[in-house]
Amino acid sequence: MSLTSQFVATLVSAAVSFSGVYADINISPEKDKLYNFAQRNTEQSSSLAQGANMNAGIVTIDRAKGNKMTTNDTPAHTQYQLQTLAKLPIIMYAVRVDSKVAKGEDPDAISMIEGFSAEATTKMWDKHGGISILQDLSKRYNLQETTAKADWFDSTMSAVDVGRLIRRFMDDKDITSHEKKWVLDLLKSAPMNVSGEDMSWGIPSATGSDKESSESQSVWAQGWSPSGKDPMVRHSVGMVDQGYRFIVVVMGQVPESTSNDDANRVATQTLEELISGGSEDGSSGSGVTLGGQDSKDDIENFLADNEKYM
Repeated sequence: MSLTSQFVATLVSAAVSFSGVYADINISPEKDKLYNFAQRNTEQSSSLAQGANMNAGIVTIDRAKGNKMTTNDTPAHTQYQLQTLAKLPIIMYAVRVDSKVAKGEDPDAISMIEGFSAEATTKMWDKHGGISILQDLSKRYNLQETTAKADWFDSTMSAVDVGRLIRRFMDDKDITSHEKKWVLDLLKSAPMNVSGEDMSWGIPSATGSDKESSESQSVWAQGWSPSGKDPMVRHSVGMVDQGYRFIVVVMGQVPESTSNDDANRVATQTLEELISGGSEDGSSGSGVTLGGQDSKDDIENFLADNEKYM
């Protein structure tokens, strides 16, 4: 195995080393399938994870089962620079306070997502109050691990807070289901290639959503900074499975010397482990897909309630 391959394998193992901690719910881990899936991945990757050189906060939230949250403990509470992921809190704030955005009539909001435009993101950040965006969301959604900075790309959030942001946005009764669907559809329209840089890594590749023929029910937002930049981040967050059942968050930082291809590969393989229990070649993981042991009857009410977002 080459040094690069060893490095990537070790990073992947670190990123999927769960400690299976539950938050916001009292549950017996021994009887919970999602917890056991996380535990198996922890055991299988613990030997390789030691000394790995990737910091990654990982969170899943099961919206169909009482919003059960699974995290990888301390790393999930670590704040990472948002970089381009800042567009997610910006659009989730703007759709509630700006009727032009809510009606799909603000070109900056559209360009920020569809065009992956830093200029449009700066315009949206500035005209909606800059740091007050994250301050408002922190108060409204009880985000306790979020720090607003003068520049949107320098602002920080933990994986736990990003998970809470998505969950509480979906539950916010002051935002109509039509407005929520507009935001979700806009996020799904983000390009797979930006100025020659591949943006299909993470959730799109892990779920097959990067393929035109895909019927995958997933929505995502990417946080990215290029090789050589300190910090060099790869964040892939969103919702997957029927009715957007699972909120999944991977926020990662790798050494700035890592190539873009290797960083992208780590992000994708981490999400494959998280969502499907292993990579396509079956080389690692538990083989347990999130929600794979539940029948449609188990989550019938949830699917009915969330059909409007599909």
